[in-house]
Amino acid sequence: MIRSTLHQQIYGVDISEAAVRVAAFSLYLAALELDPDPQPPQALKFEPLIGKTLIVGDAWYVESTTVGKAALTEQDAPRKFDVIVGNPPWSYQGKAATPARRIRGGPRGPLPPRGESLDFVFRAMDFASENTRFGLILSAVQFFSLSETGVAASRQLIEKLSPVTLVNLSNQSDWLFPKGNMSAVVLFARNRPLRRAAITAVQVPWSPAGVKSHTFEIAPSDIITLSLADWKRRPEFLKAAFVGSRRDLSLLDRLTTSHLTLDDRLGKFDVRLRTGLILGDRSRDSSFLRGLPLLTVQDLRPFSVPDKLGSFDAAEAQWPRNRDIYRAPLLLVKEFMKGGPRPVVAVADRDIVFMDAFFGAALPSAGREVAHLLAAILSSSLASWFFLMTASTFGLWMQRIRPRDIERMPIPGFEEALSSESGRRLTRFAQRLQQSTPSDADWQTLDDSVFDLYDMDKADRIVVRDGLFRASWLMEGRQERFSGSRQR
Repeated sequence: MIRSTLHQQIYGVDISEAAVRVAAFSLYLAALELDPDPQPPQALKFEPLIGKTLIVGDAWYVESTTVGKAALTEQDAPRKFDVIVGNPPWSYQGKAATPARRIRGGPRGPLPPRGESLDFVFRAMDFASENTRFGLILSAVQFFSLSETGVAASRQLIEKLSPVTLVNLSNQSDWLFPKGNMSAVVLFARNRPLRRAAITAVQVPWSPAGVKSHTFEIAPSDIITLSLADWKRRPEFLKAAFVGSRRDLSLLDRLTTSHLTLDDRLGKFDVRLRTGLILGDRSRDSSFLRGLPLLTVQDLRPFSVPDKLGSFDAAEAQWPRNRDIYRAPLLLVKEFMKGGPRPVVAVADRDIVFMDAFFGAALPSAGREVAHLLAAILSSSLASWFFLMTASTFGLWMQRIRPRDIERMPIPGFEEALSSESGRRLTRFAQRLQQSTPSDADWQTLDDSVFDLYDMDKADRIVVRDGLFRASWLMEGRQERFSGSRQR
């Protein structure tokens, strides 16, 4: 029975001799999972796989080879398999490789911008019948990305295989994938005719015992079921289902339903967050920026842009950007969150050149109060919680936020906020702290004022402060505390 299962039902492709032998051993273990108690016991025999059902070759064309055709085709069509397992490559080849990916195969629709692991899943579906089971280790980037192509590609895959189970292994990367520079998810699915439109999200918590024993435990509270309709409506819900609780999802749903995004609010000023100057290969004229104050990554502090800055003096830069994006009043957000779980945000009251370590929004002169209001909101624990729940990399494998993450932040209407007591208090707060360093009491006052502005009750405030707490432990590398605090 085991022999038949291996020969007829398991398909794998790899590239190196050593990797092929490891893959063969893994497939033998998979066979034991399929039939853990063979009867009679002496029937437990394994046929050689390499060169028979484990083929070395290019996955996109392997069935055109002599060996591949014999193992992977049936009546000149791809053979259908009951089980497909694997760990497709996560390589990123950039935009230049996109045309080749389209020619060779891949998703029948949008191509995810980073990594090829989803391409291989779509390729594997060529060999799937109506009841094929999938177990694949994939890069998490595509599933948590908020880019249009990333969301579209992962949505297309999940719709085809729904219901699916996604197991987030981000907290296990140090010991499970020590050489990986991305986090992993495991996708379990069955290609079935009757579908239930749902995603089961499983967060695998970190523990010191797990690192030593290379095992992990999953509790019922680590599992959340997310409907496909909710994910389509709010793509950021998928990450929140992994790193948050049902209370987090409920608050996220309420806030994103009640308020427009920052992108929508800034759009009324015809303003967007822009990435700063890139010196790079210095291929373009940047002389029009010479003499302006230059903000470097070491300069920015919470709410504060130093009075004394160096001057920009480069005549050329790879991406000098448009002069208008450097005009005051200028809302600035630092990309990386290395000093703590709160974003570093400030307002510049003069024109300055900022580098690509920052994102900036140049508001009209009448929008100075708006800039300070946004600096306060984006510096709050609410922003930290929101980015932990939704940002594509923060809290997973890289502690940074991107413009798309920031632009999705739910923001109250500017006029209404600035006319409210809490909004005026936040504006004065941000202006005062331009010349001083926030104390613990200041941060408490800031958070309470933001909570008031968003009309959040006591339970909501507990959820948000817990998110800040978890993010702070994560930033300090104390993942055992980060994991344990989820049990509320």
